[in-house]
Parts: sequence; structure tokens; C-alpha cells
Amino acid sequence: MSNNVLLAVAEVLDKLAEAEECRDHAPSPVVEKKEKKEEKTAASEIMEKAQTAGTPLTIEEATKIASDPKIAEIFTKALEANSKPVPLGGPSEKRASNAPVTKAERLQAAFDNWGNAITGS
Repeated sequence: MSNNVLLAVAEVLDKLAEAEECRDHAPSPVVEKKEKKEEKTAASEIMEKAQTAGTPLTIEEATKIASDPKIAEIFTKALEANSKPVPLGGPSEKRASNAPVTKAERLQAAFDNWGNAITGS
């Protein structure tokens, strides 16, 4: 009879341990709401940055990007780097070739080409 009592107590303790494990693995509703709120704010930030960069996103796309922190970091870096390139300086020579630049030079070059075409030289 004492074996039956001990087996019953052991069975109850096993069920209690299983219930405790299940409770530990299930997230609380408060934590889920907080995570969703953080995800929505991160998604809205990503949407705003994408909109300013000229790449509008839907809420689903922004939520998928915001769900993974590494992808969100890469995406925000790419958006920040998506600015216009800064020129490093001007050309080393003002006129790299002998092509006419001003209107008067182009007109003179046209007359010269016309004269050469007529005379064949």
C-alpha cells in the first residue's frame, strides 16, 4: 500500500513538473503585447526611413524586416547609405579635348567643317 501511495505521489509530481514546463515555454500575454508593440514601432521607423529614401514599403514588408534585428540593421544601413554621391573634385584639366565649348567656338567649327566639306580638304 505504501508503494501505491509513493507511485501516486510520483505521478502527481511528474504531472506538476510537465505543467510547469508548459507554463515556462508559453509566453505571457503581456510580453507578447510588448514585443508586438516594439515590432510595430520598429516597423514604422523602417517605413519612415524607406519613405524618405524614396523606397516606399508596405506594412507587411516593414514588419518582416523589423522581425529580425540583423536584417533591420542591414536595411537601415543600406537606406542611410542610399544618398547621392559626393563629388571628390573637379577635372584635372579645364578642357580635356579640343572640342568647341562656347557657342562662338561651335559656330566657327561648323563653318570650318562646312568649308572643308565643300572644298574637299
